[in-house]
Amino acid sequence: MTDEIKNVFLQFLVEKMSIKAFEQWLYATSELEKVMDDNDYLSLISIDFDDKFAFNHIHGIIEKYISFDEFLKFKFSMLLNDIIAHNENSQSAIEETYYLYCNGYKFFENLGLNYGLDIAVPDCATQRIDDMYPRIIDDAKQVLQWVEDDTIIFAEFMDTDSQK
Repeated sequence: MTDEIKNVFLQFLVEKMSIKAFEQWLYATSELEKVMDDNDYLSLISIDFDDKFAFNHIHGIIEKYISFDEFLKFKFSMLLNDIIAHNENSQSAIEETYYLYCNGYKFFENLGLNYGLDIAVPDCATQRIDDMYPRIIDDAKQVLQWVEDDTIIFAEFMDTDSQK
């Protein structure tokens, strides 16, 4: 599978691409038929893109072509780049670092506790978002470097209790 196709799949999976944009891309990308399983490709082009569950249907088909590691690296890189760029997505990206830290991604400790917590729990805030800059940029760049250099290894954990 080409990097271009993986990139589009990843953009869709992290909800940075609309269903309509994905549909247009799908019908314009003839190479997809060559790189996907026949059944998956047929299922994908047969989806009713106006259906309220279209996202779930597409997700279920394309997720098997993206590894867990690729997905997280892409998602975290986008999140960290939004923080670094100080753009319209920065506030939600900073807040997300707190929730990621709380969900076990301990490498987000500094960003999550020193910045994200102030947005997630405004009553406890010690700083406003504008006060976080430019300090937060270097901290986000450090975590981004870890993600890009594979210093952080992502592992997919199976819930063994549900296997009984």
